[in-house]
Amino acid sequence: MRFVLPILSVISLLAAASAQNADCTGQFLIREVNLPATTHLSAEQQADVRLRLAGRCVDESTLAEVSERVQDAYQNFGYFTVKVEQPELRILGNLLHPTPVSLTFRVDEGPVYKLRSIEWNGVKMFRAEEIWKIQPMQPEDVFDTSQVRAMLDGVRRLYISSGFPNVSVTPEVTIIKPSGIALTFRVDEGAASSSQP
Repeated sequence: MRFVLPILSVISLLAAASAQNADCTGQFLIREVNLPATTHLSAEQQADVRLRLAGRCVDESTLAEVSERVQDAYQNFGYFTVKVEQPELRILGNLLHPTPVSLTFRVDEGPVYKLRSIEWNGVKMFRAEEIWKIQPMQPEDVFDTSQVRAMLDGVRRLYISSGFPNVSVTPEVTIIKPSGIALTFRVDEGAASSSQP
């Protein structure tokens, strides 16, 4: 099965959480985040998921985005095929605005995936060693989608700093049964900028 990996923008969660109480325009303020009792996440990983959400202002129309944040966190921990349902919302107090709430998530974690191979296609400008130095993941590491984004950013920066501002890098994921990932980066280097020698 092959997927083109969705690249989510990375948002500064800590700053947002601390600033939102004063500027909250949402209907609800997330005070509690409950994950399934059967989760395989470590206590530290669970704390990371809660940190992404606690203190955020939301309303009913943004609960799908909240589920996506939880899904992204699980994918960072190797649960590539995780499914996260929209959370159950419970009001903790009616007299405050925004209203403090508890969110309870149903999660189908699936297996933890490991990276089995990495391949770069379309790289002509650089030697293989230069590209491999950028890689934070190696075969047999847990497949972490945040590390894939880091690789993408690193390769784009390398190309842009070398005068190729129109480079395009697309990751493709192939699932290898039962819980392996083959990762292929397709690189379109684009034309060199005219300001480069």
